[in-house]
Amino acid sequence: DFVYELNKWNPLANLYNGIKTYLTGSDSYGVPQNNGQASIQIMSAIPIGKLGTVVVEGEEALSRGITVLGSYGSYLELGEELGAKTFNIPEAIWKTMTKDEQWAANVKFLDRAISRGDKIVLSNSAFTAKAGTAFYRELQYLYGKGYKPAMNGMSLIK
Repeated sequence: DFVYELNKWNPLANLYNGIKTYLTGSDSYGVPQNNGQASIQIMSAIPIGKLGTVVVEGEEALSRGITVLGSYGSYLELGEELGAKTFNIPEAIWKTMTKDEQWAANVKFLDRAISRGDKIVLSNSAFTAKAGTAFYRELQYLYGKGYKPAMNGMSLIK
């Protein structure tokens, strides 16, 4: 498609597609790509003089990691796919915990993600989270810590 070919020369489109590929394994058009291709796309969007600084800061950002939140089940699948951190206490232990203990464990998990500076990726849109669910409560907690949903609702930004 013409726009796809045109965007190969658009630095912002390359930056977006590179980041999307790192997170999902495919670009914004759904074309599967590897991390090497993603790196090339990202680097093509950065002026040569700034590349050294970006590489150092980029390595630091990559060490921060990814935390996935969402509706039970879907966030575990996406987390596994991305090699990300997920909140997952074995069911046998979870069932012995009170609601307050469960929420305290969840908050500890969220606080650790915040302290690491993890990217918060969502398996379900923040805009469709149902009140009363753990996912909704997690979002409310993170909103209180200064996070906001990205425009597409599929990640949180600070």
